[in-house]
Amino acid sequence: MFTTPIADYPLAMTQIPHQISHQTKTRALLKAVLWTLMGLLVMIGVGFAMTGSLATGGKMAVINSAIGMVTYFLYERLWDRISWGRLGGTNVNDAPF
Repeated sequence: MFTTPIADYPLAMTQIPHQISHQTKTRALLKAVLWTLMGLLVMIGVGFAMTGSLATGGKMAVINSAIGMVTYFLYERLWDRISWGRLGGTNVNDAPF
């Protein structure tokens, strides 16, 4: 059983320097675009494998990727506003989504 308080350890959380992690809208958007491009390539392959048609598979992939990019961007912006689970507990309130 662990009974030693964390403050007694040499590298207690209060002694570890850290930066508060948050991101700009531009960073969140770039991450969303790059993630979407990776997903687009995978979905084109899956769509082609399932339908046998590159055109149909490509259309499915583009629709899925567009929806995915928007939802990923909004998801990232939402989580950037939540301080829970961050070291230091600060959040970003620069502008609504």
